[in-house]
Amino acid sequence: LALVVAAVTAQQASSGDGGTCDVHVDGGARGACADEPDTGGGSAGCASGGPRACGDLNSLLQSRPRRTVRGGGDPVDSAGQEQAEDQVGLEARAWQGGSKQQNDSKPLWWGGIVNPQGPYSDVTCANIAIPGVSRGALACKPHSLSVSEDATWPLHVFGHGDGSLPTKYQHLLEDIASFGFVVVAYNSCKKSVSGILVTSCLGGASAFLEILKVINAFDMDVDLATKNSVDVSKPPTISGHSTGGRAVQMAGAVKDNPNYLKGAMWGYFDRALNNDNQALRKAAQRIAAVVAMHPDLMTNPSFNPDVPGFYGAINATPVFFTDTVQDHVLDPGGVWVDFLMTKPPHKIYANMDEPIPGGGHMEPAYHGFEGPFVAYFCQAFAEQNSTAYTMVYGDCDACLRNALNYSAEGQRNSGNGTVGLLLCGQSLTGNPTAWQPQDSPFCNASTTDTATPKQ
Repeated sequence: LALVVAAVTAQQASSGDGGTCDVHVDGGARGACADEPDTGGGSAGCASGGPRACGDLNSLLQSRPRRTVRGGGDPVDSAGQEQAEDQVGLEARAWQGGSKQQNDSKPLWWGGIVNPQGPYSDVTCANIAIPGVSRGALACKPHSLSVSEDATWPLHVFGHGDGSLPTKYQHLLEDIASFGFVVVAYNSCKKSVSGILVTSCLGGASAFLEILKVINAFDMDVDLATKNSVDVSKPPTISGHSTGGRAVQMAGAVKDNPNYLKGAMWGYFDRALNNDNQALRKAAQRIAAVVAMHPDLMTNPSFNPDVPGFYGAINATPVFFTDTVQDHVLDPGGVWVDFLMTKPPHKIYANMDEPIPGGGHMEPAYHGFEGPFVAYFCQAFAEQNSTAYTMVYGDCDACLRNALNYSAEGQRNSGNGTVGLLLCGQSLTGNPTAWQPQDSPFCNASTTDTATPKQ
């Protein structure tokens, strides 16, 4: 990770075309970033002196302006979009009707979301069987004539919400996969109802085990990994929505603190995690990053079987939380409370303001605005990718802090009543950093920082 941060915070270097490349990370000073060797994606140099992220084009260099959508689902100001992309010297992608073919199952602007936006925009999805996982999973991976048949990709496991199946989120899964992942979303737990133990997966409380089963299956079954193009040499990453967002937090807590869930559910989780020579605990240890989208409230014992054990349990694994002002399903400020309960050096809170149809609790399913940044966040920590790190923590036009709309003071779900976006990181010397700097106390949340935020 030090190499990643170093690449992002480099002070002076010349650009590929003689220009300079400005990035701004963790509240530090602006500086030019050094070009990295071309890895097959073309020159990574700056174009016309415009801002860009450090890193190689083959992995992530793809700039997008703020994605605003009208109620009718049309992209706004495509000319402005092209101008912004020309600024960084990338191929213009207007994403307007007729500009790119989508698969036959859904129109271009299905649910108000653009096509997969990563460098591998041709993605294929299929249901696959996975040993130990009821009903298998939906798997999406890059599929293009430009990709060799023996290409492999890191594993990303996705957890769905109550009463849903992965197909509800397929455009989001495709978007993440287009950045170079095999995204595997388990089909089990469909009939879970949060807090109702007699429903599927103990009302979602055991959904985290499905995540670990998927990881373990690919680790243990060479044929499964080979058939589905999974590179098991790279650590897996996980994300989830609603109940799935709760599940990924639980999986992250199991990784970072072996005492979490100890004795919970009459020892059921201990037995499941320790069975077969602790296979599922070992699977948890491989997780490199966690993304929780509109997750359930972890202070609710009906959702989280070990509330006291969860405080500070995620203390090392990077975690990224998303919510929206328009989410009226979750308790007000609940995702912010989840954020405060975690204590890793790298964590992010993003409360988006997207006042459009479907911009509430089901935003990941209907729009998936955070999709590219889920991929960037996971690549930054699973693959030590400096470009991805910049897209998350930097200050370029297409970086997280500038690409989306965030809540203002007093809006619903703003952290502590004021925070719309908070990027918590760590400097090369190990000191905590934050953007915005005035919100840095929330980056080091303790068990006493969980008071209900002002709304």
